[in-house]
Amino acid sequence: MQYTRLFFIFLYILLSGCSSSIYTEDTALPAHSIDSTSTSGSLTKYDLENYKRALYAIKDKNYVYAINLLNNVSAKFPYLAGPLANLGIIYYQQKKYELALGYLKRALTLNPKNASVHNIIASVYQSLGDLKLTEKHLLKAINYKPDYANAYYNLALLYDVYFQDIQKSLIYYKQYSKILKAGGHTDKITNDWVRQLQYSIKKG
Repeated sequence: MQYTRLFFIFLYILLSGCSSSIYTEDTALPAHSIDSTSTSGSLTKYDLENYKRALYAIKDKNYVYAINLLNNVSAKFPYLAGPLANLGIIYYQQKKYELALGYLKRALTLNPKNASVHNIIASVYQSLGDLKLTEKHLLKAINYKPDYANAYYNLALLYDVYFQDIQKSLIYYKQYSKILKAGGHTDKITNDWVRQLQYSIKKG
């Protein structure tokens, strides 16, 4: 089992629309809306293009350029959570965790029920070693988005690796696999690991 898969953070969050992309690799796939309503219509074409450029810049790890673009968009549209959350992602990737939390919490203030942002904040807290807050935000993520496979997977690993609560981890592993299956996907590595855990419990 590769625990390096825990708390992936390659989430590039768009201004509007919602993706059902499933986490199956070592990085997550993008595109969850992080604003409470569809907001792309409120942006000028110029600003929307700059926002998209920022997302590509994050992907290319051109962080200075991305930060400048996102700050400009955020200054013009302070009610949008998207630029703030993506700034948080950049600082997370740079291991500037406290700075990342500041931006992510501001994004959450604008859209407190966004599961993706809760999942990202959980990743930051895990990096800081605060596992209770990690747990808190992951539980919020699945509460606000019950079919959020990524958050179920992260919860399973949290209970498995950090809390050593195998019974509880199995609950979340199985839910993660169930959501994948419903979308026509499968994670063989995780399914094999679940079978190993079940066998170890049965064996005592």
